Amino acid sequence: QWGRVLCLQREKQEEKRLVTGCQNLRAGVAEELRFANKALLMVRRAALRYLLHCEHLQHQRELNHGGKSFYVERL
Repeated sequence: QWGRVLCLQREKQEEKRLVTGCQNLRAGVAEELRFANKALLMVRRAALRYLLHCEHLQHQRELNHGGKSFYVERL
């Protein structure tokens, strides 16, 4: 009978370890996803800034071709 009690206790302990391990793994994956999303956002913002800069330069070239330019206030 004591053997059965010990066996049940060990099973409960093993189950508890598995649950804790799964929770830790889930938390780690969630943290990795947060970092990945943040990195993706930074890359997308940089790409949009680059595209906006290229569009600005293209617009400036088109204006210069027509003999016009942007007004730039110098302080």
